[in-house]
Amino acid sequence: MSRPARPAASVPAADERTAAPWSFSLRPDPTLLFRFSALTYNAHRIHYDRDYARDVEGYPDLVVHGPLLALALLELPRRFAPERTVTSFAFRSKAPLFAPDAFVVSGTPDGDQALLTAGRPGAAPGISATVTLG
Repeated sequence: MSRPARPAASVPAADERTAAPWSFSLRPDPTLLFRFSALTYNAHRIHYDRDYARDVEGYPDLVVHGPLLALALLELPRRFAPERTVTSFAFRSKAPLFAPDAFVVSGTPDGDQALLTAGRPGAAPGISATVTLG
């Protein structure tokens, strides 16, 4: 029997905790991106074929899916406010994120809303969102 593949690393982002009360880091790897492509029926090669992404499309590496980033943002209220229900969610992708670079997923709650972002440490967020919590 083979061992299941290890999921992409997801650990608390210690250096980001002071900046945002909710945070964790995620390092997407080719296996995660391939599996997410399969689950979402996304056959675009920029997400799982490194040579194609670099040599044909001109990206520095595999592109992290926008919907995967949105799900990472929604992981914040699930982890840090599990007693609350997300009643609305609006996100905007601003710039692509690439594997295997780790990125920080962070959020700042403010009453019934929270501002959520994901991006490389020290860079502008690649995606941002606002959630309303019930």
